[in-house]
Amino acid sequence: MSIELLLLCAIGALGAVAAPAIPVSWRLGSALVLSVVQLYVIPVGEVTFSLWLASAYLLWPEFVREFRNMVHAPGFRTIMLLVFVQVVSWSWSPDIRMGFEDLVYTLPFLLLGAASLSLGRENPAAVARLTWLAAVLMLSEAVLVIMFRISPDLEWSYLNTNIAGLFTTPRAVTNIVTGLARDNILDPDKAGGFFLNGNIAGAYLGAGVSVAYFACREEGGVLPWALLAVLSAGVFFTGSKACAILSIVVPLGAHTVVRHVKNQGLREWARTVALMGLGGLAAFGIARAYPSLGSSTFVENTVGTTAQRLGIWAYAAQAFVQHPIRGQGFGGWELGYRTYQNLGHTMPVLPPHNTLIYLWSQSSILAVLLALVFMYQVFRLASDLMRGDATAKSVGICLLMVAAWIFIHGMGENDGLLGEVHEQPLLASMLGLSYALAARRELAKRAALVLSAV
Repeated sequence: MSIELLLLCAIGALGAVAAPAIPVSWRLGSALVLSVVQLYVIPVGEVTFSLWLASAYLLWPEFVREFRNMVHAPGFRTIMLLVFVQVVSWSWSPDIRMGFEDLVYTLPFLLLGAASLSLGRENPAAVARLTWLAAVLMLSEAVLVIMFRISPDLEWSYLNTNIAGLFTTPRAVTNIVTGLARDNILDPDKAGGFFLNGNIAGAYLGAGVSVAYFACREEGGVLPWALLAVLSAGVFFTGSKACAILSIVVPLGAHTVVRHVKNQGLREWARTVALMGLGGLAAFGIARAYPSLGSSTFVENTVGTTAQRLGIWAYAAQAFVQHPIRGQGFGGWELGYRTYQNLGHTMPVLPPHNTLIYLWSQSSILAVLLALVFMYQVFRLASDLMRGDATAKSVGICLLMVAAWIFIHGMGENDGLLGEVHEQPLLASMLGLSYALAARRELAKRAALVLSAV
């Protein structure tokens, strides 16, 4: 073990021991702020970890303190069960290292959620302000995306600097520059800012738009609306077709949900969401059947991307027949795909590009069921909050929109159930704040009952 690694371990241990003495608002704020830039400066062997990851683990005191409350919070309880199922799946996984890495990046969701829940019960406005601060810092990402889309040469120059590795991981940037790996930011019609993938950048900015809209509802004024406008522009400048569609569908869907929750209830808005999904599938089918209708580059590229996804999912269907219950384990998808290639299929080894398929492959059909339950619980919590006071309604709308971006985008990408590492803190903080508001409302109801009885 090198002296540098020993020093890093010593600093980490010191920080972990000192964490209980540091106000939770400072540690949660640091985690949310660092989530924007990540700062990959902690080398451990061939892997470089970010300061964001280190800062998230400093929230362990709140997780210990709030563990019992999180067990009683349906969404957090489901994620805990999912983590348990994923660890069990290591026993039949070809690549346990991949499973361990997944665990390392999943636990921060629970830690951030616990901190937001703890602080939110005492001071909900503090959690909201810290989340808004993260959205404000996302302006740097949006501005970079716009600049890089206007000048692809500027983006290439940026990738060839040492700075780029701080925000993405040095190894990933090196692989792109040297040609060992490819990603869509090499396409002049895409831009990623800090990211190496324009689609992921678009989804992240979309989640930021949701938080900015939350600030607009709560704070008002020119600055929140200016933030929302710049982040929205950034979504379109990434060149992501799916995100361009979602940037219209998610706000309209949220508006529809708000109306149905107010007037008709959960069943009606669930039916609306289902119809929107069927409408999207019908539009794709028509575009495939009548190519002349898709003469625009946008439509042609959308159909082409979806066709590629369908090719990947064709392998998933074959693999599911072979391992329907237990899945393939961590690393099993990659091994199976290589066999699929050897049978004459020429597609390169690609990940599933679907949250549910990847969960099944890595950790069994039970992981998929837990993921669906989690999605339902998040949306149900959001709808319950929308029936509350003005603040609860704003939080519910924000939670709904952030979750919709992550869940829907994950059906065609590899962000995971909880989103990519930049997105995950936004969902965790909003979910923790939501459960905190729900707990405060429940306490208020009990107090009112006691007073009425007296």
